[in-house]
Amino acid sequence: MDRTLKNLFMLTLCAVLWTACNNDNNPASNAAVQTTFDEMFPGISRVEWDWEQGYYVAEFREGGREKSVWFDTNGVWMLTETDVPVSELPQAILASIQSGEYAGWRIEDVDYIERRDMEPIYVVDVELGEQDMDLHYSVDGHLLQAVADGGNQQMRPEAQGDAIKQAVLAKYPSAKILDIDREVGYVEVELWCDGAYFEMILDLDLNWVQSVYEVFWQQVPDAVKAALAADGYTFNVREDDADMIKRPGTGGTEVTLYRIELDREPRDIVLYYTGEGAKAEI
Repeated sequence: MDRTLKNLFMLTLCAVLWTACNNDNNPASNAAVQTTFDEMFPGISRVEWDWEQGYYVAEFREGGREKSVWFDTNGVWMLTETDVPVSELPQAILASIQSGEYAGWRIEDVDYIERRDMEPIYVVDVELGEQDMDLHYSVDGHLLQAVADGGNQQMRPEAQGDAIKQAVLAKYPSAKILDIDREVGYVEVELWCDGAYFEMILDLDLNWVQSVYEVFWQQVPDAVKAALAADGYTFNVREDDADMIKRPGTGGTEVTLYRIELDREPRDIVLYYTGEGAKAEI
């Protein structure tokens, strides 16, 4: 075969094989995905599609901003990540960073995250020397979580989103889900409900384990304060932490405990008390 014809044949074959291997990346193979995308982003034609962990991902620019949009195989929208200029970071979030433990860190990148069945959040990538953190904030400036090595992380849809939502609403019907974090052996859900931020802990079967509320020392019952003093400890409001914990009790009741964490060397001291000041074992 002529060398030129042979080269042309090989190029054509490679193109055919590449198209076949990447067919799943093309929304044209999934009419539902393309329909949802066109309804959400009419007029957007220059789109780069990818296939990640069972989702179609569209990457494009809209209004001068980079976007990544995730869809499931049924064409259901799951997540949108929009790159936001640092100058447009909400003032409440900026003030929180500047007054907290990440004051002095450089803000490297800001993303606005919208997710199905969840409230939007901002993810702020901050750096200090070799340290890199992703700070997850509610829109009003409440720090939800800090994730180390944030530059290597990527927001993804929550595969059990519907099931987690049902588990949350069964316990807290008016709750708004802000963030979901999977740890070893449990699921941590950040919530806003009845004027308070708190964490709801679920086991891997999505059963309620406990809810954790950060509280100021002034909000801790006097009986707990007296018990702590009787045990020989002093609470430092600048360094120590207090949480109110609600757990399932018997017969559908709830048990309320107070977790006191004292910042001490060589390691922290953690104590649990009932609201009446009795020592509790966890």
